[in-house]
Amino acid sequence: MHSSRSHTNYFWAKFHGLLDIAEQKGYYKMDISGSPDLEALTKDIKENFIKPNGHLMLEFGKKLLRAHTLCEENNIRYEDYLDRVLQLPRNTAQSITKVGMLPEEDAELGFENMKIMASAKKPEQKALAQDAIKKGKSPDSVIAMLKKKSESVDARTKLEKERDRLTKTINELTTRLEYVEESLANL
Repeated sequence: MHSSRSHTNYFWAKFHGLLDIAEQKGYYKMDISGSPDLEALTKDIKENFIKPNGHLMLEFGKKLLRAHTLCEENNIRYEDYLDRVLQLPRNTAQSITKVGMLPEEDAELGFENMKIMASAKKPEQKALAQDAIKKGKSPDSVIAMLKKKSESVDARTKLEKERDRLTKTINELTTRLEYVEESLANL
């Protein structure tokens, strides 16, 4: 698999796994307590930036959920509201909205870690991700763990889903082609 990144999530997950092993065997030590300045700065970053940002984005997600409901009630297309009123990319809004559905206590993990948890499809995967994050696993390790769990779907199910997706796309394109051909014929 090729990527524009020099190292993939898989690489970093493996790397951090090796660092864990090296720490267990005493070959490597990650200890910031030797630097009081770094320790104090780390505490400041976590308490004054990561946690508040998590809480802010959780509330933002709840507000976007409410905006979606109000748009539906008022016959306003939510996507247009995102694009033209909030000027917020849809993918960003989707990530923030998923984060808004997480429990309040997850906000302490910070927005980026919350996005990883929110990307988990099943509650047990969310719980595994949360546990791994709280145990200090790197974001790349948690992402790799979630991918590995989701890849365990059997080959038949995967192929059936792809067939269904392709069938739907072909039907949509066929309908669009018929419309274009009619339009051309009427010109």
